[in-house]
Amino acid sequence: GYPGLIEECCSHFVVSVCSCFGRLKPALNTNAYSMLLALLLTPEIQLSDTRRMMCLKELLLNSSRDHISLVTKALISELTEHTACAVSLRRDDDLLLPRVRTTLGLLRSCLVSLSTHSRRWGTMAPHIPAILAHLSALVSHLLLP
Repeated sequence: GYPGLIEECCSHFVVSVCSCFGRLKPALNTNAYSMLLALLLTPEIQLSDTRRMMCLKELLLNSSRDHISLVTKALISELTEHTACAVSLRRDDDLLLPRVRTTLGLLRSCLVSLSTHSRRWGTMAPHIPAILAHLSALVSHLLLP
């Protein structure tokens, strides 16, 4: 086989879809959107932090209310999983920290967008306290020796 070929194809696919997401949005159902979001949050997909965040921003920029609900669920799920990993006795910071960085980048982009597109982002607003509670738990476990 070709080592890294699948990951490279996936990263090109993700970048291509995100760059034209505005035009593709009507064709992408919630399952396809969830898959795209999951790929962007997966560290195995070889993207630079800058490119990954650019793709996430492009995705969020063109998201509908239904998509924002999926982003909210993904954020809570990712933060819960990261916290469980941080608590684990077999914690591997080399694997955990890049995922945390990506999730926090997504959260930052969401919070910036939340203030400017409040109607579309209304589905996330009630979940902000839970998201911040998960974030607080994660940070406190990451800071423990």
